Amino acid sequence: MTYSCLSLLIATALAAAGLIATAGSAEAGPSLITNVNFGAGPAGFTSDYAVPASPACILGQAASCLVPVGTMFVMTGPDPDQPSWGSFGAWPGTGSPNMLIVNRGGNASQAVWRPDGVAFAPDSAYQFAAYQFTGFAAGSDKTNRAILQLLFNGATARAAYAVSATPGAWGEFTYDWYSGSATSLNLTLLEVEKTANGNDFSLHNLSLGVLNVAEPASAAALVVGMTVIIVARKRRRRAPR
Repeated sequence: MTYSCLSLLIATALAAAGLIATAGSAEAGPSLITNVNFGAGPAGFTSDYAVPASPACILGQAASCLVPVGTMFVMTGPDPDQPSWGSFGAWPGTGSPNMLIVNRGGNASQAVWRPDGVAFAPDSAYQFAAYQFTGFAAGSDKTNRAILQLLFNGATARAAYAVSATPGAWGEFTYDWYSGSATSLNLTLLEVEKTANGNDFSLHNLSLGVLNVAEPASAAALVVGMTVIIVARKRRRRAPR
């Protein structure tokens, strides 16, 4: 066994024992999907949810559109289109103030959001991230919050994500995925809470990027140090007496 292999095994064993971390915090690279903040309106993606039939609902020109369940639209907020809804809160970050506003339907298999073709590479790690905001209808049951599930090629990457039960702040949720031998990517976001009342929500700042993991200098230095010690001891045993 070479010293490099031995040092690698030592580092692996130490990491398994919790003595060192072999990887630092993971950060995703530039987004591979477009229109991530909905600045271009309902573009760059498809949805099984319907867009409200009245143009006034989309442009914010109506006092009340009474948006039916199973619909979605892109605006800076639901008011005045749906005054019975709670306030969704303005996006606090930079960029487009638009958001994807969803009035939950009754079919959990309907795609809320499905991006157009995404370029990706096999044997690579990716991270999907998005921000959600809860917008309960006035007087609605606060227990019926939206539950979001992301599918990579029809498979779940982790447990479903329940949006915040308390309206008032945007919250981030993430999903990690390893592409393996996949040759295509069908990315689908579902809302799986079946109760239509009370679980309206909005989305903003979606992204899908390559997951980059950097090795800390401390871990690398420990591996080098252990290798030096092993080499020195090996030479000492071989030295003539």
